This record gives sequence, structure tokens and C-alpha cells, in this order.
Amino acid sequence: MTILTIIGFGNIAHSILKNLRSNNQLQITIISRSISRPVDLTDRYTYIPITGDIEAEINHSNIIILAIKPLTAKEVCLQIRDYLTDETIILSLCAGININKLHLWLPKVKIVRLMMNILIEKSNGIVSVLSDQRINDTDWEIIKSIFPSLSLCEVSNDKDIDRDTAVIGCGPAFLTQLIDSSVKTITKLGYSEKKSKDLVINMLKEVIVLYDKEGDNIITRVASKGGATEHGIRSFRENKGEEIIFAMFDHALKRITEISNLIE
Repeated sequence: MTILTIIGFGNIAHSILKNLRSNNQLQITIISRSISRPVDLTDRYTYIPITGDIEAEINHSNIIILAIKPLTAKEVCLQIRDYLTDETIILSLCAGININKLHLWLPKVKIVRLMMNILIEKSNGIVSVLSDQRINDTDWEIIKSIFPSLSLCEVSNDKDIDRDTAVIGCGPAFLTQLIDSSVKTITKLGYSEKKSKDLVINMLKEVIVLYDKEGDNIITRVASKGGATEHGIRSFRENKGEEIIFAMFDHALKRITEISNLIE
């Protein structure tokens, strides 16, 4: 039985719990400093205790997931480090906090950086993984057993996982923004909001299947010379649509770097 503690109870922690709730090989505790007393989560998950008492729970854990905001990471790490051993595995979801910095705060432990997104709650998605040299084959098997339904993809350095943070971590929100903008645009053309949403979702489902096979050849197939599609695509390109989309991801990556530099 793996004893797992999750520190933090925000959106990503909820998604992790939804993914883990059927894993009967885990004994899970949640620690949230915003909680003043134990809370029963049986209505949403199988029974999982949640408490605000870090010291009482942390030293029993084999694995600790840091599901906290990066700007609070140092404070939390310094608070827990005296309760950890050289066999404790830390799984950090803190964007922009590299492994060397985590080891300054937690010198004894084994550390793995993870980047995932809310799609894991549906047992889908890719998890980007960067581990330190202390992680051995047995540790790796334990980590994989926690998330058996997910694809764990190892990267080689902190720069790679920071990039994955901007793409994998932020991506669902950015794509949702594009979908939502499409729904609002179609609504402006005279459709009801419900009809617009139904149209966009239906087209997306079918286009994703085609795109997987054909890529942007779909545009060539649909756009006849001098036709409406060609004019619409030209407008998107002339108005620098791709640059706007790139800017979302680029600004996210720059912010991740800024956060890292803010924390000593």
C-alpha cells in the first residue's frame, strides 16, 4: 500500500483525486492550509481525509504531491522538510520551480517534476515527467502505479518541462478560449447560443478525426479558388490569427520563467 499525501486542494488536486479514486492501492490524505478541521469527502470520492495539520500527516507518507502555487512552494517545502527522509518521493506540480531549487529546500528527498492538466480526471492525457538522479527503477514503478491510466513521458531537462507546462498545463484553457470565441462569433451571425455551441462541438468532433488523418489538407479540400472559405482563411492570416494564438503560449512560457526568477 502506497501512502500518498497531496498538499494543496485546488483545481489540479481535484482532477488528480478524480483520476485516483478507483486506485485501491493508495492510502490518500489531503493537506490544505485553508482547512481548519478534517473534512469528509465521501460525497465526491471514496473516503479521503483532508486536514490543515501538515506536521501530523506528512511523516507517514511514501509519496507527497505538491499541488500548490509556485509562489508558496518555498514556504511549504521549508515547513515539511524536517519530517521527510531520503526515501520520500516528492512529485512537484509547481510551475517553473526547477529540481535544483527544490533540492535546496528539500535536500534529503527524491524529486520528480510533473506537468499534467485537468484532462487527467477523465483518465486521459499525457503527463510530462522529469526526475532527479536519485529516482531508481523501483521508485519509477511506484510512480507509474499511481497513474496507471495515463501516459508518462520523460523529458531530459527543466527547460523541456517548462515548455510542457505552457502547452500541456495551459493548453486546455487556451483551446477552450478559441472554442468559446468561435461560439460567440457564430452567435453574432444570428444563431442562438445553444445552436452555436452545438454546431461548434459537432464540427470539432468530426474535424479532429479528419485532422488526425489529413492535417491541414482539410483546408485545401474545403476552400475552392475565389470562394467563401478562401476569403475567410485569408482574413484570418492577414489579421495575424496564428500570431495571436502563438502569443498565448509564448506569454505563458515567459510567465513561467518570470515566476522561477522571482523565487530565490
